[in-house]
Amino acid sequence: ASGLPVWVGVSFLALYLVYMVAIMRMRAESGPPAHDAHRMGPDILLLNVFSARTLGRTTIAKFSGLYWMSRSYRSVPVGHQLEGFKLAEAARGSGRQFVVAMIVASGVATLGGFWVFLQAMYTYGAANVQHQIGSEPFRHLESWILFPMQQDFGQMREMGIGAVVTVVLM
Repeated sequence: ASGLPVWVGVSFLALYLVYMVAIMRMRAESGPPAHDAHRMGPDILLLNVFSARTLGRTTIAKFSGLYWMSRSYRSVPVGHQLEGFKLAEAARGSGRQFVVAMIVASGVATLGGFWVFLQAMYTYGAANVQHQIGSEPFRHLESWILFPMQQDFGQMREMGIGAVVTVVLM
């Protein structure tokens, strides 16, 4: 996002990609039918490590612009795509044809999702939608500005312990 300090943008993207790999591995190794990590994205991690005051208002405002990709991970398709590749391999199908089919299906699903969302907004009204997805990033931004997150050394310690245990178990 423009206006983000380069190190914050690179850190955000690197952490997001680590989340994607972790989701793929969890799905591949344990096979849960769904996955989610609500409000545990790179923005929250960076705010816990560096604090809102250190990052500054402009940076946390940019985080709210990236909220659509770090809010929740249940809609991330990487686990399903990995399963699809495994099925294509088991069926001795062409990997290239599967990639093309996945790209086409992603485009159709994206357009269909937009259509369904717009239809629901017009049918039920935006005020009646449960999550208020349009205002949620701004409510979080407001709370980050009014009640800035401080560095949370306890959470940093727990994240470090979790990372070490994970690396040891690998």
